[in-house]
Amino acid sequence: MMMNAVETSGSRHRCGKSTSRRGAAAVAMVVLMLLMALILVGMVLAGARQQEVGLSRVEAARAFYAAEAGLNVATRELVLDEDVDDDGQVGSIALMTVPGSSGTTITVDVERNGNTAVLTASGGSGRANRRSVMTVNLPPPDSGGGWPGLAAAYFELPFSPNQISDVDWEAVPDAVAAVRRIDWPNVSNSTPFWADGPSADFAARFAGQLRIDQAGLWTFELESNDGARLWIDGEEVVDNDGVHGMQASGGAVELETGWHPFEIRYFSRSSDHGLTARWTGPGVPAMSSIPPENLAHTSADSFQPIPRLAVKETMFLWGEGSGEHHFVDGYDSSQGAYGDGGILDVFVATNSTDSQAVQMTASTIHGSLGIGPGGDPDQVVATSQNAQVTGTVAPMLSRITAPRLVVPSDVPASSGHVAHWSGTHTYSGDFRFASWTIGNDSVVEVTQPIVGFVDAGFTVQDDARLNILPGASLTLHVGGAVNLYSTAEVNTSGHEPERMRLFMTGSNRQMLLTDRTRFVGHVINPDGGLEMRGDGPAPQSRLFGTFFGRRMETSDRVRIHLDYQSVLIEPASGGQAVTLTEWSEVSP
Repeated sequence: MMMNAVETSGSRHRCGKSTSRRGAAAVAMVVLMLLMALILVGMVLAGARQQEVGLSRVEAARAFYAAEAGLNVATRELVLDEDVDDDGQVGSIALMTVPGSSGTTITVDVERNGNTAVLTASGGSGRANRRSVMTVNLPPPDSGGGWPGLAAAYFELPFSPNQISDVDWEAVPDAVAAVRRIDWPNVSNSTPFWADGPSADFAARFAGQLRIDQAGLWTFELESNDGARLWIDGEEVVDNDGVHGMQASGGAVELETGWHPFEIRYFSRSSDHGLTARWTGPGVPAMSSIPPENLAHTSADSFQPIPRLAVKETMFLWGEGSGEHHFVDGYDSSQGAYGDGGILDVFVATNSTDSQAVQMTASTIHGSLGIGPGGDPDQVVATSQNAQVTGTVAPMLSRITAPRLVVPSDVPASSGHVAHWSGTHTYSGDFRFASWTIGNDSVVEVTQPIVGFVDAGFTVQDDARLNILPGASLTLHVGGAVNLYSTAEVNTSGHEPERMRLFMTGSNRQMLLTDRTRFVGHVINPDGGLEMRGDGPAPQSRLFGTFFGRRMETSDRVRIHLDYQSVLIEPASGGQAVTLTEWSEVSP
C-alpha cells in the first residue's frame, strides 16, 4: 500500500454508521487484503526465480507489508476517531497475529501531541522484522483536509447483474480514480465507462463528501442505465435500482449546512449505459448537475491512494547531470504558488508490470512509486546515474484509471483556423476552432469560466502567453496534439491549476513541452502521452498540476510539480481528517 506525504489510504466508505464490531471486521479485511497481495507477489517472485528468491526475502516482504497494513488501519482509527480494535486507544493497534499469514504479526503504537500523531508500526514474519514511522496532522474538530471530487472504484463483473445487491462491493476494485462530477450521458455499450474498462457488465462506486451551503429540503435525482442508488449521511435518498433503460428517480432529504458523507453505487448490464446525479434546493432553483466544488473526498473514502500522475504504460525519466535538476515533487496550490506552502512528497504510478516499464536516469521522484498489481519492482523499475525514488516502490492493489471523458453536446459552430501573432486578445465566451495557435509575443486573456473546443492541434510558442485571470477558468477539449515551444506559458499568472483543464480526446495524441515552457493545469490524455524536454539554462520546461495518460517521457532538466490542492471538510460524526506529513521506514 502506497503512503505519501499528502494523502493516506484508508478504509472504503460504507453506508450506515460504524460500530466497533464492524470496524474490527474492516480492520481484518484490510490487513488480510494487503497480506494476500503480498503473498501473491511472493509466489510470483518465488515462481519466477526459484532458487534466487529465498524464504528470508519473502519473510522480509511480508514484514514490510504488515507494517504498512498496520499504518493503514491505525490511520483509519484516526479518520473515524474510533477505537475499532477495542485496545483502549484511538490510533494504536494491539499485537495482532493475522490468520493464514505464516504467523505474521502487526502492532502499532501512537503518541499524541496536540493535533499531531506519530504512529510507529512493527511488522514481523518469521525471522524478519520491519518498522515504519508515520507522522500525521489532525486538524481541529471543526475542519479537515480533503481533496476535490469523489473517489471512484470500478468493478469488471464476470456476470450480468440484475440489481445493486448482486455486486460484491467489498471486493478489490479493478481500477480506481477521482472524478469531479457525476454526469455521463447515456451512450452505446461500445463505449467503455472508464479508460481501458469494459463497456458492459460492470459496476462503480463513488464515495466522498457533499457540501451543503444552505440548510433546508434538498431533492436529488439519479438518472441511470441500469440501476443506481444514492446515500447521504448513511441513509438512502434515491433508489433507481434494477435493470432498465435511461430513467430518472428522485428523493428528498433535510440537510444542514456543511459536509455530508455521500455515496452512489451503480451497475450496467450488457446494454447502453449512463449515469448522472442532479440536485435542487435552497439557492439551486432548477434541477442541475452537482458542481465539482461541492464534492470532495478524504482518505477514508478511497480504496487506495489516487496519484496525481499516472500512466497506463511506460514512464521514462531521462535526466542529465544529477537528480537535483530533473525531478517530480508536489505542492498544494491552495496554499499559494509552488514553494509558498512547502514542497511535498508525491505518489506516482504506472499500471504496467512489463520489464523496465519505468526507466530513470539522473532523475528523482520525491515520494513513492506504484506499479501494476502483482508486478515485481526489481523487474519493472530500472535506474541509473544516481536516479532514485525517495519513498517506497511496490505493486498497487488496483489499476489507476481516468473517468470517461464527456464532450458537451452543445458545441458551438467552428470559427475555422485561428492564430494570434501579436497584441492582447480577450476570451469571455465558449468557442470552437479547427486549430488554435498563439505565437510571437501575443497574449490571450480568459476573463470568464468558459469551455473551448479545438478539433485539431493547439500550439503556444515563442514568448506567447495564455493567461487565465482570477475568477475565470478554461476547460479545453483538444482532438489533436498540444505543443508548447520556446518560452511559452499557459496559466502562469495565478499558478492555480484549477483554472486550466485540458482534456485530450484524440487517439494517440501527444502533449509536448520543450525548451523553457511552463504549463499550469490538469491534463487527462487517456489514449496519448506527455513528452517534456528542455534547452537552455535550468530549470527548463515545467508542468504544474496533474497528468493522467497512456505514457510519459521526459529528458534534459525538466521538472514536474504535482498539485495536491486541499479542501476543508468538517468531519462527520466527530471523525478526524488526516494529513500525512512524514513517513519513513526505519531499522528493525
